Amino acid sequence: PSTVNAEGRAVVMSGFGKVRKDVLLSVAARARQRRQGALGLLLKSLALLVTMMLAAGSAAAQDVDLVVNLTDAGYDPTPAGGTVVYVVSVANNGNDTSTATTLTLNVAAGTTFLGASGTITGCAPTPVTGPATVACNVPALALAASVSANVQIRTTVSGSASLGASVPTAGDTDTSNNADTESTTITSGADIALSMA
Repeated sequence: PSTVNAEGRAVVMSGFGKVRKDVLLSVAARARQRRQGALGLLLKSLALLVTMMLAAGSAAAQDVDLVVNLTDAGYDPTPAGGTVVYVVSVANNGNDTSTATTLTLNVAAGTTFLGASGTITGCAPTPVTGPATVACNVPALALAASVSANVQIRTTVSGSASLGASVPTAGDTDTSNNADTESTTITSGADIALSMA
């Protein structure tokens, strides 16, 4: 419906005005939804970026350097059938405290792992004949802290016996010192002990 104003022009009445108002409101609502969606996506992206930056900064700030040392503490050479005692140690040369980890012992063929004692604990399986691997528990280590264990290996053949020890390299600032190997000469002589009452 329309009417004529004083100048003779047709004027659209309230029906058309209502339709136009509804259209404008619908367009505004869609635009507002698009803005809200874009803002939400932007906030999620920013949150993800901040999380990644914090994680990267935390990882970069860690200064952990685990060092493995392994020596034979008994007789070298040792007669076949005897027991070689190896001393294995793990020290933290970094500036931050390390997390608890695992020390892996590599038991060579012709030798048997009899057990271990010390501040490196939980070595298993015990006993086990090589070639085999033994896992031991290394606790968290503060700066300059260290732990160690006396490892008993029995030899059965002459020649050379060896023991290897290593800790994981992930997160370590110097992976060149995370493993060590020690070899012991094994002779074919008998291992005889004499006791007097």
